[in-house]
Amino acid sequence: MINLKNKESDVAKSEMVDYEPPAYPYGAQIHLEKEHLEQLGLSDLEVGDEVQIVAKAHVTDHSQHEHIDGDGHESMGFQITDIDIDAGAPEIDKIGLLYGGDD
Repeated sequence: MINLKNKESDVAKSEMVDYEPPAYPYGAQIHLEKEHLEQLGLSDLEVGDEVQIVAKAHVTDHSQHEHIDGDGHESMGFQITDIDIDAGAPEIDKIGLLYGGDD
């Protein structure tokens, strides 16, 4: 697994006294509505709980550009189509769940 936490050098410094920059980059967070939380059996999670996420997604966009000073930027968008969030439930066949197992 790759940890997406921002490096200290990536976090913009601010002169605002009460501002704390985000630990993780924009776009590294997903939000699910109550209906989906119930479908996934996650209604009883609390802030700070840790979960394991397995997802299937389609690439929806890919963007790259360069600046005259040599810097550049690249990004991709992903539409999650299928997801499993394990909050300590019994081990399940995640590969079969995403790609169609024999069950």
